Amino acid sequence: MACLSAFLKRHVPEIGCAVFHPYLELYQKIGLRLYDVISESSWISEAFGGMLLEPGHEQSQIWLIKKSLGRRSRRRLFNSSKEILKVRDCLKETLDVFLERHDWSQYDLCGITVSLNQLTSGLYLAREIKALAPSIKVVIGGAGVPEEVGQELLSQFEFIDYIVSGEGEKGLLEIVEGIKKGKPAQRGVIRGEIIEDLNELPIPDFTPYFAELATLRPSLRFSPVIPVEFSRGCFWGRCSFCNLNVQWKGYRRKSWQRLLKEVDFLSKRYKTLDFAFMDNALPPKEAKEFFDQVSLLGRDFNFFGELRASFSRKDAHLMKKAGLNIVQVGIEALSNSLLKRLRKGRTVMDNLASMRHLLEAGIELQGNLIMDFPGTSQEEVEETLSILKYAKYFRPLKPVSFWLGYGSPVFNDPKSFGIKAKRPHRFYSRIFPGRTFDVTMVCEYSGTLKQDRMLWKQVREYIQDWQKYWVDASKNGPPLSFRDGGDFVLIRQVMSQGQVLHHRLSQASRSIFLDTLEPIALEELIQRHSGISPEKILSFLKELQQKELIYCDGNKVLGLPVRIREKW
Repeated sequence: MACLSAFLKRHVPEIGCAVFHPYLELYQKIGLRLYDVISESSWISEAFGGMLLEPGHEQSQIWLIKKSLGRRSRRRLFNSSKEILKVRDCLKETLDVFLERHDWSQYDLCGITVSLNQLTSGLYLAREIKALAPSIKVVIGGAGVPEEVGQELLSQFEFIDYIVSGEGEKGLLEIVEGIKKGKPAQRGVIRGEIIEDLNELPIPDFTPYFAELATLRPSLRFSPVIPVEFSRGCFWGRCSFCNLNVQWKGYRRKSWQRLLKEVDFLSKRYKTLDFAFMDNALPPKEAKEFFDQVSLLGRDFNFFGELRASFSRKDAHLMKKAGLNIVQVGIEALSNSLLKRLRKGRTVMDNLASMRHLLEAGIELQGNLIMDFPGTSQEEVEETLSILKYAKYFRPLKPVSFWLGYGSPVFNDPKSFGIKAKRPHRFYSRIFPGRTFDVTMVCEYSGTLKQDRMLWKQVREYIQDWQKYWVDASKNGPPLSFRDGGDFVLIRQVMSQGQVLHHRLSQASRSIFLDTLEPIALEELIQRHSGISPEKILSFLKELQQKELIYCDGNKVLGLPVRIREKW
């Protein structure tokens, strides 16, 4: 909304443009813990909104909320249907007060952004605003309403006038200019034209958000994380499971100079240091330049971003120095065969190196391991298990079940992935009782799912053990680390059973080991140490691999211990 309002103010400065954030008031009513639990789950969020949009079916929606709670600590928050209905009432009261606070008849157009977990509450607001001001035009846009999904919503809900599919700026401007000229566009889906040069966009305007934030009780105010975008789309854009690029057409990026100017401006204007990149993956070359330059500003920035597993050890330390403290990396798999079917364009070696480099640099990794991908083979699961014994020394990955998303390559070509049939997810019938959808963002499928889940059961169990191991083994430092003594290195290794082993590598052994801290081809490693016979080098590497100190895939080798210079 900050981007869209800034765009409108630049191109049609004569119109009034108000921006509202009613979710801040809901946070104030129910508290951070409850708000987080609800907002982190699509099904829980949509079920609560569904109770307002489709009243009279609460038992169906309550069932879905309870089904989606998962962990015991979350279930305690909603230990009865009565507690769930209390939250429903808080949501309704918050939105109803918001609706009553404004004279909607003074507006010609109401725009509602629908992104992750916002569909039903957005539809409820749209319906109620239309009821209060029948002449107002209602437009819905965002990542949650692309293409056919948007068309489906338009056919289901008569109170929607327009759906903007794709980028919002030009589509919204087209609607505004039509209304301004007295010739509003006909009801329908408007395809948002892409912005070719992102450098031409105005800096987002977060002033209304910060003004509302200031109205919260002092004890509930917080320093928000400001979203910024370096790029739109994905420079790789081939992952078979991914549907994040449905709304984007083509890949474009800002220059690092423009982004540096944007972050500098936003930091000074709103007195904040916390930023999150909204990119599917930061552009590698430009990101290096940006982080190199932003560190020169001398401020204690805190960044979150998503990265492709293609950065070096040096890059990781540079990003950490600039303030990149938490990242999500597209690991997704620890099997080369599965990575090929996922079309990641990366290898197990790349993934392990990324996990290693981030841990050494002190950057928290939030990575996923996709479970139950259609057509998984026994060999892929066995390869994953064999790699996990090396990966366990790094921050644990989160197991995530594959889900079929609208617009992904798997969705578009299901037969190639062993999927026999696909359909809207059955949970939509819990959220929207009595309605039948032909197209939804989340789908179900039939094929090899039962077999896939059985195969991945052992991996799930291993990850549970990995998580427990990490908690204990990382108390006094990374589970596998080294210190350099100049002509020797000392390696500390915490084993699965808890015992601590110490290794010392001296002279040539040290030199060979240090050369493996970036993935290196065996042939190059042998050439660098031509004074030692290849047989001795290979024998030494075999010994290190047996001790789980290096990983070797037959062509390249990677040293796993991370260097520790500061207290953990």
